[in-house]
Amino acid sequence: MRCAKKDWGEPMSDVRAQVGELLDGIRPVITAVSVYKWEGDTEPQFWEFLRRAVLRRQLEAMDAICAMSDGGHGHFGVTLLRPAFEELVWIEFLSKNVEVARILVPELTRLEIAKSIRAQFSFGGFQSLNILGFEKKTLTACLRMQPIVEARIKGALLKLGWNRKQLLPTMKFLAKNVGRDKEYDYVYHATSRFVHFSTQELLRRVWGKHGEVHVSTKTFSRFWSNFALYWGVWVLMLLVIAGSLGRAYCCRRAPVTFTLSVGRPRSRPGEFHPEPLTDSDANLSIHPARANARRLRPSTNYRTPPVCWLP
Repeated sequence: MRCAKKDWGEPMSDVRAQVGELLDGIRPVITAVSVYKWEGDTEPQFWEFLRRAVLRRQLEAMDAICAMSDGGHGHFGVTLLRPAFEELVWIEFLSKNVEVARILVPELTRLEIAKSIRAQFSFGGFQSLNILGFEKKTLTACLRMQPIVEARIKGALLKLGWNRKQLLPTMKFLAKNVGRDKEYDYVYHATSRFVHFSTQELLRRVWGKHGEVHVSTKTFSRFWSNFALYWGVWVLMLLVIAGSLGRAYCCRRAPVTFTLSVGRPRSRPGEFHPEPLTDSDANLSIHPARANARRLRPSTNYRTPPVCWLP
């Protein structure tokens, strides 16, 4: 589908409506897998708990992005893309060896609990932990277990190809391991300006003429809102497919396509813009019926809503 360039004040696209349709299709799958029954020990089931918890959280994250978009604040939905992408990469990485994942997930959980306790203790001392209901004996045992837990994690990760001194693998390593290094570079570049201090991201809110400018987020609000909607639902669909949770359902779905028209304010003589001005169009499609267990790449001309305007 061809996207015509539009003035910034015109409606950009019906991305929000079509993302809503996709979520309506995915929601029954996630609702179904949100109830999980098993027999036997609990700890070996942590991997199954984790996969379902990720799906549930990302569905709720998409609901939040949609709500923010409806309220005119969809640009803040970009802050939810970083954890969504990280969870996708971790799930795909662990899915390569489920037996190791079943060992690793409980140990990672123990490590995070120990680190949280240590951080709370450093901030408020034992008294703050005692108020929260922790006994000193339990806390001491938990903290003493940390080196043992780290050794178990290191051994499990070694089986998955991570053999460096650093305990946990970097996201760059994980993304490359599962074949998502390009998406990693792109999404991390786009989201970094929202989750870290960025002069460029702040100054892009400044528009006007020489001698008088206006500072507002609305200039790029619709663009970033569509960016969050697009990439958020893309990650969610991949998570549904990963590990075959709902895969058969997704593959039976009819192809759903949405077009994202990306415009930007045009420059006029005497106007001040703190970065180069160009106009861009992007043609974006999601085809869940063509997805496979390894990858679900958007069928695009420009790959995604381009953050390349503003490097």
